[in-house]
Amino acid sequence: MLQARLPSEAEWEYIARAGDTTIYPCGDDPACLDDIAWYRENADSKSHPAARKEMNSLGIFDLWGNVWEWTADCWSEDYQNAPSDGGAWDEEGCERRVIRGGGWNFGVWALRNSARTWYEEHGAASYIGFRCARSLGKSE
Repeated sequence: MLQARLPSEAEWEYIARAGDTTIYPCGDDPACLDDIAWYRENADSKSHPAARKEMNSLGIFDLWGNVWEWTADCWSEDYQNAPSDGGAWDEEGCERRVIRGGGWNFGVWALRNSARTWYEEHGAASYIGFRCARSLGKSE
């Protein structure tokens, strides 16, 4: 049976960057963002159906804009003492979780590959969603 989970922050950034080192997923000039993301300047103040913009080089849609995506990681201001294996930074009593990718009501700063912020663990908002991940390994 396949087990779905939230991706770790490291996994999310790995698939978002897809090997690139640019500021934005489509280059260093924010003018390229209209082709790949819904954000404040083009979203008409609402979220949009999935897969309406271009996918990244790994074939994944909607990593930027539309809605921020939950990760499994607890919020930390920096990466000091973060797991080195790509796993989630999870703590007992975690009150804030990392969200990545930007949302329909945020500007271009939120679409940078390195942009990150947090939201209350049990909070909800129209600009936050999630993406399921699964671990690869021996099938049962």
